[in-house]
Amino acid sequence: GSSTQSCIIVPKTKDEKQYYIFTTDDEGGSRGFQYSIVDMTLNSGLGGVTIKNQPLVTPCSEKVTAIRHCNKKDYWVITHKYGSDAYYAYKATENGVDPNPVISHTGSFIPVTYATMAGALKASPDGKRIIAMHTTIGAELSDFNNQTGIISNTTEIFNNNNSNHYGAEFSASSKMLYV
Repeated sequence: GSSTQSCIIVPKTKDEKQYYIFTTDDEGGSRGFQYSIVDMTLNSGLGGVTIKNQPLVTPCSEKVTAIRHCNKKDYWVITHKYGSDAYYAYKATENGVDPNPVISHTGSFIPVTYATMAGALKASPDGKRIIAMHTTIGAELSDFNNQTGIISNTTEIFNNNNSNHYGAEFSASSKMLYV
């Protein structure tokens, strides 16, 4: 029914015939953060789901982003655990999704309410920063290590309670942030 970022898709293989689809449930729902795999060689090129709704973490916020690993082949797919200060970074490779995420406790403890968990999670194109928008709390900018998956040095860039902070985006150069 609702999700700030309901899914993100990243290639599973470098030939881009298979894709991971990562999904978030609405409002910290029971389905949490999951992934499926689509193989585009199936069904006469229309694609087919080969693995469906594999659970990763429950409950999660309505946030998901992806950052290319420093090896330029794999991806880090990141969500924020519902009702916590924990970010979960899952490494997605051509061999699968590592079920053991890198967990970073950083930034504000986000209480369990829909109003605070809504809002975007975006990565800078250079893979060095992420911005988390928390609707009624504000925005937090963090460093991201695209080798280890660790999120650190979180800074609250503004805190205007009940001001509906929702969307954000980095410029293509990663030098500007728009909220």
